[in-house]
Amino acid sequence: MKKLICILLCAVMLTGVVAVQTVSVSAEGSRNMMAEYVLSNLGIITANTDMGSGLGQSITRARFAEMLAQILGVSETDAIYFDDVSTDHWAFGSVNALVDMGIVSRAADRKFNPDDFITYEQAYKMMLCAAGYGEYAEVTGGYPLGYSKLVGRFDLNENVSGNSGFVSYDDGISILWNGVTIPTYTVERFGADGAITYRVDDETLLGMYNVAAL
Repeated sequence: MKKLICILLCAVMLTGVVAVQTVSVSAEGSRNMMAEYVLSNLGIITANTDMGSGLGQSITRARFAEMLAQILGVSETDAIYFDDVSTDHWAFGSVNALVDMGIVSRAADRKFNPDDFITYEQAYKMMLCAAGYGEYAEVTGGYPLGYSKLVGRFDLNENVSGNSGFVSYDDGISILWNGVTIPTYTVERFGADGAITYRVDDETLLGMYNVAAL
């Protein structure tokens, strides 16, 4: 309940003014409603495009990357990591900025395949890396096992209807929301014996990149 209240307050801060009944939702089903509300007010999704007829359609890798980059407020970089995401590609800045942040991995063949539909494993990996759990997942099973364990631990699949194949827009929105509202993980140092010193913060990606900047 405390987390839900904090999220409601974030929504109020982000929009400036809002009617109480708009964000007064029951605990059951509140995540999807808040996801749509907050992400639409951030300009990540639109009622006409994402919340209309497109909900049941699959989402591409480039579109999911762009949505995540918008949440994090990163969309500009001079780096070019993929041959199929040229400088004139609409998601160029977002995709390459996520590589700069360690959220998207470089590929040996320099292909990002932006027009391919994103899989659930790929979407979860992006979100966990964005929250700082990439290194932890790699040393506890790697891709996809190490990441799958964390999906269950943080309920990243809450309100997500599918679990295999390609991610639909509505599931993509739920995954984004779940990911930006989990505690962030910060690696502080690696010991000579390989031990990792870390901390799990109360801070979330939503708070770090959108509320704190107001």
